[in-house]
Amino acid sequence: GIVNAGQLGVYEEIPKALLERYGSRLDWVIRNFPLPIHEPAARKEALAAECVARLAGNDAYWRYADALFANTRSNGAGLPPGHSIEKLAAQLDVNAAPLEKCLKDPKIAAGVDADIAEGRAAGIQGTPTTLVRDNRSGATKVIIGARSATDVSHAVDELLAGRK
Repeated sequence: GIVNAGQLGVYEEIPKALLERYGSRLDWVIRNFPLPIHEPAARKEALAAECVARLAGNDAYWRYADALFANTRSNGAGLPPGHSIEKLAAQLDVNAAPLEKCLKDPKIAAGVDADIAEGRAAGIQGTPTTLVRDNRSGATKVIIGARSATDVSHAVDELLAGRK
C-alpha cells in the first residue's frame, strides 16, 4: 500500500496514474497532515474533507479533496473569496447544517489528530511525503517531496520485485 501524508497539490494526478498501472495490487491511502505554516486553513479543510466523507461517502471525499486542492491558496490563505468549505461541499449535495455539526464533532478532530501523530511517528516532517509499503512484508520506502509517478512506480516495482 501507499500512504501519502498531507496535501497533494500538483501531486494529485499520481495516485490516479499508479492505480491505473497496478490495479488491485495497490491501495492508496491518504492521511491528514496539516502543516502549521498552512494554518489556519489546513486543519479546517482536513476536518471538512473528513466530514464530507462521513456525510456523503468515499467518492464524495475524493471529489471534495480534488476541489480543495484545485482552489486552496498556499501558506494558510485558504479558499479564495467566493469559495468556502461549505460551498464546495454543497456542490456534492452536503448541506451546511450537517457539515457544521460534523465539524464540531470531537471524533472528527481526533481522527485528524491521529493522522498527524501517525505521520510524526513515521518520521514525516513535510508534505507531500509518500510511504510505499509492501503489506505482506512490511518493507517500506519513503519518498519525500512531490515526485513523478515514475519515481513512485520505481519504489513500488522494487518492493514487488523483492517478494519471495
